[in-house]
Amino acid sequence: MIRVVKACLLLVLMFVSAVFISSCATPQKESAKVKRHGWTSLGYNIQRTSNTSSVGPKTNNLKWSYNNDNITFSSLAISKDGVLYACSYNGNIYALSEEDGKELWKFTTTGAIFASPAIAPDGTIYVGSADSKLYAINPDGTLKWKFDTDGAINSSPVVGADGAIYFGSYDFRIYAVNNDGTLKWKYLLDGKVHSSPALAADGSLYVGSDDGNLYAFHNDGSLWWYFTADDKIVSTPIVNSNGDIIVASFDGVLYTLDRKGTRKWDVRLGGRIESSPALSYQGIIYIGSNDHSLYAIWASTGEQKWRFDAKDKVVSPPVVDGEGNVYFGSNSGVFYALRPSSSILWTLKTDYQIASESVISDSGDLYFSSNGPLYAISD
Repeated sequence: MIRVVKACLLLVLMFVSAVFISSCATPQKESAKVKRHGWTSLGYNIQRTSNTSSVGPKTNNLKWSYNNDNITFSSLAISKDGVLYACSYNGNIYALSEEDGKELWKFTTTGAIFASPAIAPDGTIYVGSADSKLYAINPDGTLKWKFDTDGAINSSPVVGADGAIYFGSYDFRIYAVNNDGTLKWKYLLDGKVHSSPALAADGSLYVGSDDGNLYAFHNDGSLWWYFTADDKIVSTPIVNSNGDIIVASFDGVLYTLDRKGTRKWDVRLGGRIESSPALSYQGIIYIGSNDHSLYAIWASTGEQKWRFDAKDKVVSPPVVDGEGNVYFGSNSGVFYALRPSSSILWTLKTDYQIASESVISDSGDLYFSSNGPLYAISD
């Protein structure tokens, strides 16, 4: 009888141990399945809010830098697989390992690339070039197709829920191209399109033009409304969670409009605005100005929270991490990381102007390009 009881107790202990070990192992399996998002387009998402839940680096520790061809890099994107795509003024787009900066491949266009690439869910990379073409590139670096326009493309494409690619051109048109390279629709504006389009959840599209207008389109390409500023709009608009549109103009004014184009508020900053805004989870808009400042503006009211003196023009669009820290560069070559209070977290001095948007990986590493090398910063 005693032997039977001991045997039963042993079986119970073995069962409990197995359950305990299984429960301990489960989180490890789940952590291996953490969903990766990447930074797949200018502004992080189709609304162009330029914020991420990832937390950026707390120090300016240089992980690696890249400039093998002694060229000028413009803008970046990160795939969900951890591949960094870097565009350059020499007409190449480079695929680099996020981990060590190793070049995986490069694809050559016949014109300079000033805009950011966009990465579709299937891994296709879309990028416009000064040679007037939009390129669709496979993840292995081979050409999928190309689409011709009649002007240079300095507008960063955005990929809609339907797979269509939306972008502007110097030929005064906004384009929607299907993911097989055929034209979905196009619309002729009254000026060049430097601005990059933003999409709302309902598929409506918003884009600025050198004619001083912000245009709103229905998803079928029909014009919904337009709003006229006092100067050209090269800034990329933001669509917030309420459907409001935030955009800046060369006239030095930051505007917020409701989804029907009615002005909610505007605030005049100290100089011309070539930068694009970012919107934090805390409801603060960050925007750079040619008056050497980065501004923090309450999105609900347009009231200024603070102004940071960057000592030179701020053309680089700011980005915001999950803790509300703000990252941006200046024309003097200084890259700044600021806390939400505007105090300096860290800085990094480079030898070149910084005009493009930085990107933050899922693991919290930060990448930015200057008019020279590409930098990777990591804790």
